[in-house]
Amino acid sequence: MTPQLSVIIPTYKRTYSLEKVLDCLIKQENIKLEIIVVDQNEENIFSESLRLKLLEVIHIIQPKPNASLARNTGFKKSTAPYILFLDDDLIPETDFCRKGFDLFKAYPLIQSFVPLVYTDEVKELASFYLKKKLIEYYP
Repeated sequence: MTPQLSVIIPTYKRTYSLEKVLDCLIKQENIKLEIIVVDQNEENIFSESLRLKLLEVIHIIQPKPNASLARNTGFKKSTAPYILFLDDDLIPETDFCRKGFDLFKAYPLIQSFVPLVYTDEVKELASFYLKKKLIEYYP
């Protein structure tokens, strides 16, 4: 089955958070994901549990650290019609990918979006302004 969303994760020296990100992505609900990790780390930096998780995803080794190049490398390997570039230290909620995919389906004029990470204090305010902008474009 073709994935609905390709998630591309460039990673460099954040093995602990990368493992948490992969745990969350593997548990995403109601969506078929293609997870691509572009690894810019030195050899043998991963724990055994992270090595096992990397067997479940597309793991590309890029010897020279460069975030832009890593994103491009992941993009070239992706097969899904939609792409999410995710940092290796951002932990998504269990329905994050599904919600993003649903936005693309509901508003086909949106070609891309950049999910922002907010503290709890400003999350409600940010949500208000995002909804306001969508209403302006899609009355």
